[in-house]
Amino acid sequence: MKVVTLKKIAKTLALTCLLLQQTGHVQASCDAGRSYFEMYGISAIDFGNWDDSGTVASSTTSCIASADTPSNSPKNSDMQCPYKVTVSSLESGGDFYLYLNGDSTNTGSERVLAQLSHKDINDGNLFETLTEGVQEVHSHNGGFKLCGQNGDNSELSAQIAASELIGKTPGSYTGTFRVDGVGGDNLLSASDFEDFSISITIVNTNPTVHLTHIDDLLLGTFSGLGDITQEEQFCAYTETGAYRLTISATNQDINGSFFLGSSTTDLLPFTLQFDDTIVSPSFVAVGNDTLVGLTGSQILDCGGADNATLRVSLSEQDLISAPSGTYVDTLTLIMEPE
Repeated sequence: MKVVTLKKIAKTLALTCLLLQQTGHVQASCDAGRSYFEMYGISAIDFGNWDDSGTVASSTTSCIASADTPSNSPKNSDMQCPYKVTVSSLESGGDFYLYLNGDSTNTGSERVLAQLSHKDINDGNLFETLTEGVQEVHSHNGGFKLCGQNGDNSELSAQIAASELIGKTPGSYTGTFRVDGVGGDNLLSASDFEDFSISITIVNTNPTVHLTHIDDLLLGTFSGLGDITQEEQFCAYTETGAYRLTISATNQDINGSFFLGSSTTDLLPFTLQFDDTIVSPSFVAVGNDTLVGLTGSQILDCGGADNATLRVSLSEQDLISAPSGTYVDTLTLIMEPE
């Protein structure tokens, strides 16, 4: 028969009791205490301009506090509690879509799909890929109240594959999302949420431009009195909404001055002006320099309404001084997108 001394039994019992107390304290710290859970502002993710530059990725960090003060402990004895997050779209189209001009009714080439993932910075977990509207699988220990002790602990990452961006309509894409978090006692006692946005601008690397409705300008016959001024209105279309214009002429000299030429090589000076509006014209002189920062229509054929004007003017004095004859010149307009 084996004899066990009381002294040895007492040591064993004391050790067992100590382990139970330690285990019980950890469990009680997030169970039926004074639970606290709060999420602190999540910054927007803006990818900026994309111009066929491949896959884009960025992330934003924030603090998620999930803590508990056991009911039988002082208020300064907070313990960390677990938390989980769920990310959902606030747009009607669902999923992690970004929409052209923020219009959630857009589909096809006018929306792009982002991939979102989340990790806790302090627990060392790898990013977990998120499904829209589905709570993440892994839980994490939250920060303490006000997150003043360890700073940001939550990192949300967004990625858009190049294959998702190629072929999409150029423009600004935005999506708004909500991060719902749960934490505190048993991940059930407290919740909070924060909204944030993701945006990207797809730049057209090969935009289309058109000049239409341009006709020959007939200046008529000089009557011997007064200046002659004629205008030609036309359509300037550009996918980007902006363009530059270079105007040259057959008889233009190195100083940028314009002349009509006759069959006898006589020259008749004229001035050329341009305006990129119709409603409130503000003409600028045309010379050797390219005109920049012009505003064009983003509607093909300008919606049937011209939006640019060339003005040709001949002074009475130059007309009187010129020999009789027919004077002509050819203008060349080169339009480039901006």
